[in-house]
Amino acid sequence: MICRTKGLTPLFFMSYHLRKVKTGSKATAVQVVKYVNRKRIVVKHFGSAHNKEQESILWDNASKWISQQSKQMTFFPEDEGFISLEQFEYLGFQYTFLYDTLYKLQSRLGYTCFGNKLLNDLVTIRIIEPASKLRSVELLETYFNIKHRRRTLYDILPKLLKLKNKIEELTINFAVKEFDFDFAIVFYDVTTLYFVRRTPSEKHSKQTIFVKKDSLKTINLINHRFSLAWLLIKKVSL
Repeated sequence: MICRTKGLTPLFFMSYHLRKVKTGSKATAVQVVKYVNRKRIVVKHFGSAHNKEQESILWDNASKWISQQSKQMTFFPEDEGFISLEQFEYLGFQYTFLYDTLYKLQSRLGYTCFGNKLLNDLVTIRIIEPASKLRSVELLETYFNIKHRRRTLYDILPKLLKLKNKIEELTINFAVKEFDFDFAIVFYDVTTLYFVRRTPSEKHSKQTIFVKKDSLKTINLINHRFSLAWLLIKKVSL
């Protein structure tokens, strides 16, 4: 294409061309060039390749660059070449298969009937990594890229307490239906309790505090009295 402007030299808009040339280090340089007045001008240098794979990658990148600059598609597009990992950035790993599996298991149990996504997500992350409620919200984003607002968590906590009996009923019905559970074998959970001794000047003489097993190592055993609470799982809800 030639554009003439009065009093000025004609402007030649030439098409781009791909070029390979050997370098002094015996590598293959890939360039985009154009020809103006029979002179070759290097428009862009895409790098030097030391093997066929690298050369193919550079050639493909140069071809795409020409397509973007010219805004035109080629008549005979080449097959997709290699994609270099250097063109990507690692952002993380998500356990989507594990999440989908645990969600389907909750659906089998009937836990998804409440229509509370956050409740199901808390159950899922509790299985994977038990933690506090706020920490669980953070872990959901880390493992599954699922985001919940803290305000939403605080809003639903009182509502979840009302679901206790219904969840126990769903669990028992599932166990009876799928495993013929008849309470012939009963499991129990043992929770460690200790009572803190108070001085007479304090309002209360003792207070019950729940602690983890590992925490007992840091407690002064002489000043505290321990007992065990046995939580029996039975058909009638406690």
